[in-house]
Amino acid sequence: MNTDTCDACRAAVRYAIVGGAATAFDRDPHSHGDHTIHVHPTKRHAIAVKLRPNQIPGARRAGQSLYQLHRRSCTKALSSRRR
Repeated sequence: MNTDTCDACRAAVRYAIVGGAATAFDRDPHSHGDHTIHVHPTKRHAIAVKLRPNQIPGARRAGQSLYQLHRRSCTKALSSRRR
């Protein structure tokens, strides 16, 4: 999985494809995460899948790592947004 840094806060992030666009996620799994991240078997890039609220407990029980969007934890997210 691709690891980089956030342009706004310089925190370590991981990029994954969501809906055709590269999206930043916190690098490490998070207790409030609602996305799973998997590597595409042939293209070798990370793909994130958003889970519905009723799927999250089952994913945790199955031992899946859940990630949250970085914009939810970015300390500078509001200051770097365009208006």
